[in-house]
Amino acid sequence: LKDINNALAKIKSMCETRGITCDKVMLVGASAGAHLSLLYSYTQKANAPIEPCAVAAYSAPSDISTDRFIVDSTLLPVDKTIQLLSKLTGTDLFKLSDSQMRAVLYKFSPIKYVTSSCVPTLIVHGTKDTIVPIEDTYRMVEKLKNKGVTYSFIEFGDSGHSLDNDTYLMDKSDKVFVDFINMYIK
Repeated sequence: LKDINNALAKIKSMCETRGITCDKVMLVGASAGAHLSLLYSYTQKANAPIEPCAVAAYSAPSDISTDRFIVDSTLLPVDKTIQLLSKLTGTDLFKLSDSQMRAVLYKFSPIKYVTSSCVPTLIVHGTKDTIVPIEDTYRMVEKLKNKGVTYSFIEFGDSGHSLDNDTYLMDKSDKVFVDFINMYIK
């Protein structure tokens, strides 16, 4: 999140030196980048150098505390997943009980921070994703809906993590993405 903050500060500074107004941004990411885009947009909006006004997340891990993400993912074996998540969180998760580990991981999960004041959110996810479970995305979408957040959800029914088997949906996804830009950036 600090890297995103620093990048936005640099962009703002560069714009100011060129006489360009840059007062809002739409963060976009895929997979880990989508996770960070959501987390930053939901938790850092008030302190960001450039205000996030929308976010687009493709194949985003929205809850990294679930068994579906830690145990069932085909990305890495469980011990390697926990090792990677230890680096992400700055906490040696191997030293914690299961409930303590999940509590730490939930603090790094975008779903924890969904409130009615979240920025408009575009979520695109493949139902056959074996790396980031679609079930967690369904929970995220339900929470966005329940909190009254403006969102769009596009489900790629025959695609996995790379969203590559539903090419006919790419045009729809691209159109919604451009609509988000036109509605929230301009």
